[in-house]
Amino acid sequence: MNDMVDWISRLPDDVLNCILSRLTAKEVVQTCILSKRWRNTWASVRVLNFQLDDFDNDSDRFGRFVDSVFENRGQSCLGKVIYEGEFVDTSHGPSMQWLDRAALLMPQAIIVCADTNVGGQLIFPDSVFSCKSLEYLGLSVCMDGLSIIRPKSIALPSLQTLVLEYLSLDDDFAQKLFLGCPSLESLKLEYCDLFISDISSNVLKKLFLTDCHLYQHMRICCPSLISLSINYFFNSTRIISLEKMTSLVNAQIISWDVVGLPDAQLISGLSNATSLKFYLRDPNSKEPWKKDISKCRTFRNLKSLEIKARYMISNFDWIAYFLEHSPLLQKLTLKCLSIDENMIDAKQDVSFLVEHLETVDIHYPKDGKLPIKLMSMLDRRTK
Repeated sequence: MNDMVDWISRLPDDVLNCILSRLTAKEVVQTCILSKRWRNTWASVRVLNFQLDDFDNDSDRFGRFVDSVFENRGQSCLGKVIYEGEFVDTSHGPSMQWLDRAALLMPQAIIVCADTNVGGQLIFPDSVFSCKSLEYLGLSVCMDGLSIIRPKSIALPSLQTLVLEYLSLDDDFAQKLFLGCPSLESLKLEYCDLFISDISSNVLKKLFLTDCHLYQHMRICCPSLISLSINYFFNSTRIISLEKMTSLVNAQIISWDVVGLPDAQLISGLSNATSLKFYLRDPNSKEPWKKDISKCRTFRNLKSLEIKARYMISNFDWIAYFLEHSPLLQKLTLKCLSIDENMIDAKQDVSFLVEHLETVDIHYPKDGKLPIKLMSMLDRRTK
């Protein structure tokens, strides 16, 4: 009696494709042995997810598999290509011929996350930077010393999101990027060395600079930018200036690795935001701030302010500045990380109007006396 029914094989091709797209490339190819119905199904799957872990970290065998997939797959279009492996100095390593083949199949997304022992300039195929269908591109190359990418040109008319990690980028790359990506709305740079002096775009809406090393003054001019996150080394010789940030809604500034306040020129560029977050290691250097405070503006749209730092009381003047220049502020959140707080009071001539302030949320170490002191200072300075 044979009452077994292969319900999966009876599913429409589109449904099967959706199911197979959730598997790794190795698992997809292995389905070819299930039955005649499945023999060539893998070749039309629109998502290829190559994982080195599937090959017990054998880079050479993994490289041969990737090449074989593209050699036997045919010319049907791709939706997404994911590659998590290595670029090693072997016959299947740094040439990246598979990436050239993938780009020619008009994918909507390419994500490459790889380790490499190939130093210096990493040459990605030109087709990666000229793929007209590409909407999402993520490149992460981890090595001893950052890899440099210098494409001859960039022409990605459909690209909306770009994520780059562990790369060294210069002005030449930035100029080609913004000229060649007229639809770019989201740019995320992580753990990069930035030799970039200018980020200018009329269409960029989201910008994230995370744990990047800044080697020169950077100007950011993005009138359509809605969300901004900056985590970098604040230094008087490496300043970020913001211009024409007229659409800004949310901004986050993080400086855990240095002592000092963010530059007043940077703060002034955030004046249109409705929500601001500052995460500071030790805002205990007020002299430069006092010198440049005249450059700052009123935060007329600000409704939510969060400050996270080691010390609060000794730098209350800095906090008070935002309260004094944020007439519509509704929520104030203060997160203190140290109980060893200097209880010396701030100067007495700081006052502010908090007509719309509804919530003051103070987080502090378990044994700290900070909330009582802070609330006393807030009450004494409230008109």
